[in-house]
Amino acid sequence: MTVTLVAELAVLAAFSAGWELTGGRPGGTAQLLLIAALAVAMGIQSAAVRQLGGMSTTYLTGTLTAVVADLVTRGRAAGFARSLGVLAAIVAGAAAGGLVAEHAPAWLPAVIMTPLAVVVIASVTGFGTAKARPGPRRDR
Repeated sequence: MTVTLVAELAVLAAFSAGWELTGGRPGGTAQLLLIAALAVAMGIQSAAVRQLGGMSTTYLTGTLTAVVADLVTRGRAAGFARSLGVLAAIVAGAAAGGLVAEHAPAWLPAVIMTPLAVVVIASVTGFGTAKARPGPRRDR
């Protein structure tokens, strides 16, 4: 999965370069190329998330529906907290991206690349992964 995320980071770096070259206000062909780059990055991200199992970044509506249903029925399906976290992250990311694109377009590459870079670095360094600890030895 790390290789997949590094590939996504490379595509987003290319997008960021294009964004900077257009001064944060692409138009015409540049706009179409940047949209295509983001579409490729989203596809790569979807492939990476599928490797996690049970989740997909492309099913925002399904995640939203499941969270709302769990909240309304007071039932909590397995994975509720994860779905709620995913939904909150998507909404926060969309809000941050929209605000930055509108008010500080020069910072947009940092907003889209920083979270991914943190995940890639954590994956490469093993940060946040549980290490198996040997339990007490039991002789029969």
